[in-house]
Amino acid sequence: MDTPNNPIEITTHIGLLAHLPGMHYMFIPAHVIQHFGSGFKKRLIATVNNNFQWQCGLMSLGEGNAYISISKDKMKKARLENGSTIHLKLEIDDSRYGLPVPEEFNIVIEQDPEAALRFEMLSAGMQRYILAYVGSRQTHRTRYSARAQFGATTRRPGEF
Repeated sequence: MDTPNNPIEITTHIGLLAHLPGMHYMFIPAHVIQHFGSGFKKRLIATVNNNFQWQCGLMSLGEGNAYISISKDKMKKARLENGSTIHLKLEIDDSRYGLPVPEEFNIVIEQDPEAALRFEMLSAGMQRYILAYVGSRQTHRTRYSARAQFGATTRRPGEF
C-alpha cells in the first residue's frame, strides 16, 4: 500500500532555476507531493543514484510540482551536472530538526538551559539555519566558536 511514510522512487532531472541564477534543482512532480500528503511542510531525506544522501525540503515550482535545491558541492560529490537524469529516492525525515545536530551545538544546549529554551522558541526554519551554520564550520575550533556565538546571542544585554 502506498502511504506517506513509505519511500518513493522516481527518475527525474537536474535543472537550473530561472528565477535564481546559478541555483540547481531536482524536479519533483506533483504526484510525489501528493504521495506524502502534506504539501510542502514535510522534511525529507533524498538519496540520489543510490549513493548520495542528505536531508532536504520541498519548494513550490508551480502547477502542483516542486523542486529540491542541490548545491554545487553536492552536485560535485554526486558527479552530477545540469541536465543529468537521476534516480531519486525520497523518504520522510522524522528527525527532530530536519538536519544533523553538531556535537558542539549539543554541548551548548546541555550546558545552557536558557539557550536551549530560546532555541526551541525559534521557527523550525531558523533552527535549521543555525544548525546548518554551525555544522558547516570546517574544524572543531570554528564549530565551537559558532555555537558560542549562538549562546552569546541568547543572552540579554549585560548578561555573561
